[in-house]
Amino acid sequence: MNEKFFERWGATFVATLLLLIYILGISNLSTIDGWGYAADIVNSSNLLRPHHLLYTITGFYWVKIWHFFLPNAETIYLLKLMNALCASVTAFILFKLLRLVKVDTIQTTIYTIIAGLSWGFLRFSIDNETYTIPVMLAIWASYLFLKAESSPKISNMVYSGLLSASACLYHQIMFFWWIALAIGTIRKLNRRDYKPLLFLAPAVIVPAAYILAMLSMGIDINFTSFFRFIFSDYYTGNASIELNSTILMVGIINLFRTFFQMHGYINYLLAQSWLWWIPLVVAGIAFAFFSFWFVRYTKPTRLEKFHKIHLLALVLQVGFAFMAGGNAEFLAMVPFLTIITATSLSIKRLATVCFAISVSVWNISFGVLPQKIYQADGSDLVIKSITQNTNERRAYILTDAPKVINRLEYLQIQKPLIVKEVNIEPQKIYATLDSLLLQGYTIYTDCINQPRVTSRATLITDVSLEWDKLEGYKTTSIDSLEMLGGKVYVTKISR
Repeated sequence: MNEKFFERWGATFVATLLLLIYILGISNLSTIDGWGYAADIVNSSNLLRPHHLLYTITGFYWVKIWHFFLPNAETIYLLKLMNALCASVTAFILFKLLRLVKVDTIQTTIYTIIAGLSWGFLRFSIDNETYTIPVMLAIWASYLFLKAESSPKISNMVYSGLLSASACLYHQIMFFWWIALAIGTIRKLNRRDYKPLLFLAPAVIVPAAYILAMLSMGIDINFTSFFRFIFSDYYTGNASIELNSTILMVGIINLFRTFFQMHGYINYLLAQSWLWWIPLVVAGIAFAFFSFWFVRYTKPTRLEKFHKIHLLALVLQVGFAFMAGGNAEFLAMVPFLTIITATSLSIKRLATVCFAISVSVWNISFGVLPQKIYQADGSDLVIKSITQNTNERRAYILTDAPKVINRLEYLQIQKPLIVKEVNIEPQKIYATLDSLLLQGYTIYTDCINQPRVTSRATLITDVSLEWDKLEGYKTTSIDSLEMLGGKVYVTKISR
């Protein structure tokens, strides 16, 4: 394939290639939120969550359409398929955008692959999460914004504003991308140029959509209720603003994870087989060559207005992600903003090829494949135990209780009593166990012999219960499962 091929078919080729990777790589494992959104759709409940107002309801109708033709199709798989398709469309638009910025076709192809396979975006392209659609809309908005800058056609600016505002309705985090584009337009505002107003005007759909959502939910409309509804996740504690030394460290790690998957389970994989060392060495060598050529040969070129706008968006997005607990999910758009900004640099093509090899090999090997090879996690083991036919009055003390609860709601199975391990104070562990036993519960837990895999949760959460030092209780292992990161057990606790 030569440059003429990529000139004509490059966008389609790259989007199709990435689509195949996304669909073949659809994760067998799902996040807590992924199960939660799927449960909402199955139960037709909470379809308008303020933090990502339109995602669940979009998924609801997407699933409805598919179930018309394939009634037995798994809902959560269909939602992952939706994200995979949107992710490939995002790559297609990015390719077109980079060509408008005058990046040559080969370099554009490489850049698009880097963005599409960077872990911060790839992880949401193979799972049921809320970030793929808003990134797609934001990239599309930037593409039309760029076209509007060089064209008298006013509709491009209107659609750019509409898509950018719509991205905020799919996730509030995209507000910072919108504000960067808005600042870029406001600077041009004068009596002779009304284009900036064409970008800003469509933003009215955001408050309008929230008001309609509140009316549909029977919420009284006033300033206080409107404000509380929009920021309900912060009022309820589901989201927060915090920054300390631990959060800063987690944020720096997650910023690196935006490009390369980093997780404690990788150590587990490397210990299982020497075959896992092959992609580690290949990716490591490629990254070393990239680093050398990047440092030695990269030169800045002129920073155009378009680059400055997206550099501002990048700084705002990263800054907020750090303040929001170093949240890796809020960095999903960073690979795209980084690539757009990087087009202001003169980078040796061989350096970008090496980076693309490094990103692709590492993330497919240590991000995608493990989630295909290991088809179950600890929540599967607990669900299996809960669904066993028994007359026992059961209580479960769980390390990952929210995921189990969401899965039970998705499966429409009645929940037993579930106790979150993080809610038990170390000095009250015996009182908790005794209280449950006195109430006639048979106690089961997955906390005993739980593999300690380093992750964001383990870094910021201090669980100090010493299950191996329980005195006066009998513990019996009922079932076990080899999962990504080690072996987990369901254990019965009795006197």
